[in-house]
Amino acid sequence: MNAVNNIASYLPPKVRATVYTVLAALILLETVWDILPQPFEGKILASLSILGFGMAAVNATPPATSPPPPDDGGVPPQFEGEFP
Repeated sequence: MNAVNNIASYLPPKVRATVYTVLAALILLETVWDILPQPFEGKILASLSILGFGMAAVNATPPATSPPPPDDGGVPPQFEGEFP
């Protein structure tokens, strides 16, 4: 996976977004218009899917950790009777 990661890192985000858009459009157009000949259709669609999802998987980052919750000390009252 490191080799794919290195290749994908050369592509700027706008280029990757364009690649994803083109791959998705090709797959959707094939689904709607059924352009490819039957013997090759499955292999070509699977290859396009692997390319798109493979590049997306390499560029995915783990979610950032959320900040810790505030302490239970609460807010100190500034005026007498402010918090009943």
